[in-house]
Amino acid sequence: MRKGPALLLVAALLAAAPLHADTRADARVREAVRILAGASGRPLAEAIPLLERAAARGDADARYMLGMLYRRGAVVGRSPERAAALLRQAAMQGHSDAQTALGVMLAAGRDDVQAVAWLSKAAAQDNPVAQADLGFMLLYGRGIGRDYDRAAALLERAAARGVVEAMHNLGWLWQHRDDGRGDRAEAARCYRMAAARGFVRSHYNLALLMLQDEGGGG
Repeated sequence: MRKGPALLLVAALLAAAPLHADTRADARVREAVRILAGASGRPLAEAIPLLERAAARGDADARYMLGMLYRRGAVVGRSPERAAALLRQAAMQGHSDAQTALGVMLAAGRDDVQAVAWLSKAAAQDNPVAQADLGFMLLYGRGIGRDYDRAAALLERAAARGVVEAMHNLGWLWQHRDDGRGDRAEAARCYRMAAARGFVRSHYNLALLMLQDEGGGG
């Protein structure tokens, strides 16, 4: 059975999905996860009607999974509009991964204020990816006033939980913050953490930082 990385990612996100009041919907979601993970031997496309039925009954996990599949164009045809509608439904039910994904989609469409609103909801639920993305928005002042201290706190929490983009952006923050509180040694440490996990841009930024320091550049 051929399994793409996008499908494996979606399946992993729901591997420990909680039980819901509607156990029939939950059973459909769990079977869909098994199909998408290649554990059932059934064609991947057979997961879609299971998820559609569960989503129609209000299952937030099903709505999230379908939204991500439509967003990526995996198994189903790519449809940003359908993805956004499903993710918004799940997000309004308090699904933190859906809130994060919706925030990312809105940011990509430059609706930064709404993106920050959804990312803030997910970050408040201790979602590490949302914390990393909200930290990024605060770092660049997108949809919210620039706040280096709050950005650093969020990025540090996400980095401590293994989000490599947070490690890289934390390095950028310490290298470039313009309030007199930058720390190039700390920037190098963060870039090294991300580079050790294969983040290519951190390799580049670390090399450039070291060259600047050797040459006395700022």
